[in-house]
Amino acid sequence: MSAFFLLILLAIAIFLIYSSRKKKSNTGILLEKSFSNSECIIRTYDMSREELENAIEKFLTVYSEQIEEDKPKISKEGDTFKLSFGLKNDFLMMSFWVNYLVYSDESKECRFTVRGWYTFGEATNNGVVQPFSNQTVMLYVDKDDKDFDNVNFVTPDGKQYHYSFADNGGLTAIESGSEEYKNK
Repeated sequence: MSAFFLLILLAIAIFLIYSSRKKKSNTGILLEKSFSNSECIIRTYDMSREELENAIEKFLTVYSEQIEEDKPKISKEGDTFKLSFGLKNDFLMMSFWVNYLVYSDESKECRFTVRGWYTFGEATNNGVVQPFSNQTVMLYVDKDDKDFDNVNFVTPDGKQYHYSFADNGGLTAIESGSEEYKNK
């Protein structure tokens, strides 16, 4: 009986250690406490309609289990295509969209220019309410990006942030980025 009891204690200890490590790894993760009712917009600047439609279909296939929204509405406005999303997209999904569209050229010969606009509700990082809460930010992939698994965003007042998918949603304020805020 005592060997069985020791095994149970060991299993409980391993579970507690694993649980505490898991909780610690979540610190610094961007969390949205509330959501805005604003429409999400993405603009592509150098894609043909065919390239855009192919990229959208592939994205919807890859992320089919995470997507609650129908296909975005596409409209041509000047030299750009505008993708309009409903209200079900969150910041993470918009980040995936922007990143995916930038790198959607399967031949890897070019990166497309893509910007997205997302309005936060109340957002926290490491439990601290963020200054970009209740603001519309502009998402983009930095022109010098070599990691392929992140986005940057800039606030209307010019504050820059880097959001890494690899760091479980790690958010870092940065001094500068390759884009300035532009309106939708």
